[in-house]
Amino acid sequence: MTEPDVASSDATNICLSIERDGEDYILNGRKWWTSNALHPNCRIMIVMGKTQPDAPTHKQQSQILCPIDTPGVTVMRNLSVFGYDDQEATRKSTSPTSASRSRT
Repeated sequence: MTEPDVASSDATNICLSIERDGEDYILNGRKWWTSNALHPNCRIMIVMGKTQPDAPTHKQQSQILCPIDTPGVTVMRNLSVFGYDDQEATRKSTSPTSASRSRT
């Protein structure tokens, strides 16, 4: 859920957009912490984004399942917790770019 440019612990601040394009969804934005992204068994990310920007404030957000190998998704780097890398490298900065598509 976290994003680098906003206080995203409050979901109303989420900026990543999720737009439907036929049978696909286009994700456009960046996430800061992604738990378990480097774990060898990680195949799916749960991504929170804004789907209805014109809706009332607390009804704008949705979650979508996005395969980690979706074209346009880039796992940027390992992020440490309290100065330590997790044994299984469980936190990663990810960047679903505007080209990211996730099948429904």
